[in-house]
Amino acid sequence: MTAGTWTTSCCGQKYTGSNTAHCTSCHHGFTGPSAFDRHMTLDGCKNPAKSGLVLDRRGLWGWPRSSRMTGFLKRKRQAPA
Repeated sequence: MTAGTWTTSCCGQKYTGSNTAHCTSCHHGFTGPSAFDRHMTLDGCKNPAKSGLVLDRRGLWGWPRSSRMTGFLKRKRQAPA
């Protein structure tokens, strides 16, 4: 395992990063505690997509990027080195 990688004890899924979260009920992975909290209700887990979350490139549920951030990243990639 590389530094910052951890494995869940409930189902063996592997994650990187100290801020990622895993739900032991529905077994979805989340980009952080606030995204994890967003999918929880008093009745249990809520579908992350119906909670306003989106999948990132790692397959984790998290907050959608704002259009301002998306534009910034696009300009940064297009800038000459």
